[in-house]
Formats: sequence, structure tokens, C-alpha cells
Amino acid sequence: GGGGGAGREDEESLEGGAEAMDRLQWQANKMSLRLRVLRNELGDVVTEEALAGQGEAAARAALEELQRQQIEAQRRLAAAQAEVAAVGDLLEGQAKYVDEMVSHRVSVAQRRQMLQATVAPLEKEWEKLEILVAGIQEMKM
Repeated sequence: GGGGGAGREDEESLEGGAEAMDRLQWQANKMSLRLRVLRNELGDVVTEEALAGQGEAAARAALEELQRQQIEAQRRLAAAQAEVAAVGDLLEGQAKYVDEMVSHRVSVAQRRQMLQATVAPLEKEWEKLEILVAGIQEMKM
């Protein structure tokens, strides 16, 4: 009966070996599937990383352009402020000049009025003298 038992053990051993083989095959299939999924995800992440790098480069380029524009705008603003200040100085000087011209005109007008006030009676006096001189000359004739 010992020989029959040995055959049974071989069968059980084969069945156990087959189960172990099935388990290993199942684990290999499961790992293969997991690796495929992870490799696909890795490929997607590599692509996404490259796109993110391109996006970052574009964003940096836009940032640098905006910084350049800001510097240029600040330069133009400083130039405009300097121009406003220069025009303000000219305006102030011109306003003083206008005031001086007004004062001068008023002064000249006052001198004219004084001269007119002085000349008017003298002209009347002179006209009287002319008449007298003309009258005397007629009498001499």
C-alpha cells in the first residue's frame, strides 16, 4: 500500500504546485496590469511636465515683458513729470511777466493822463497867445 500513497502525494504535490503556479501567474498578470497603468500614467506625467515647463517659460516671458513695459512706462511718466514741472516754471515766469506788463501799461497810462492834464490847459493858453499875437500883428499893419 506504500506505493499507492506515494502516488497520491505526487498528485497532491502537483495540485499544490499547480495552485502555486496559478497564484504566481495571477500575481504576474496583476503586476503586469499595474505596471502598464503606471507606465501610461508616467508617460502622461512626463508629457504634462514638459507642457508645464513650456507654460512656465511662456509665463516668465510674459512677466519679463510686463516688467519691461512697466520700466518704460515709469520712464515716460518721469519724462512727463519733468515736462509738467518745466512748463509750470515757464507758466510761473510768464504770469510774472504779464503782471509786469500790466504794471508798465498802467504806469504809462498814468503818465499819459498827467501829460494830457498838463498839455490841455497849456494848449488853450497857447491858442489864446496865438490869437493875441495875430491881433497885435494886424494892428501893426
